[in-house]
Amino acid sequence: MKNYVILSKDGQEIRTGILLHPGDILKEELAERGLKKNFFAEKLGIHASQLSDLLSRKKNVTAALALKLEETLGVKADFWMRVQTAYDLEIARLEVIQKMAA
Repeated sequence: MKNYVILSKDGQEIRTGILLHPGDILKEELAERGLKKNFFAEKLGIHASQLSDLLSRKKNVTAALALKLEETLGVKADFWMRVQTAYDLEIARLEVIQKMAA
């Protein structure tokens, strides 16, 4: 698996500053498919409150949940885990930057 980055003309990585949580993508996916949250939570085998927490960035995607999402939506578990990892890294990066600035 290759990692791709967008580089500026001077070779510096371009970062958008947009934090994309897997719950953000899942929320859009449910809307596009016309799936109700309660129905979808039941299909995943989780409580509706757990799904709500994921959609509102209060909970993260675990490997087990990524596999359930793959089975239910047909979107590879690897995708969900990559989005979660990228989100976690960006949050950690921002925390380091804030500590350095303080």
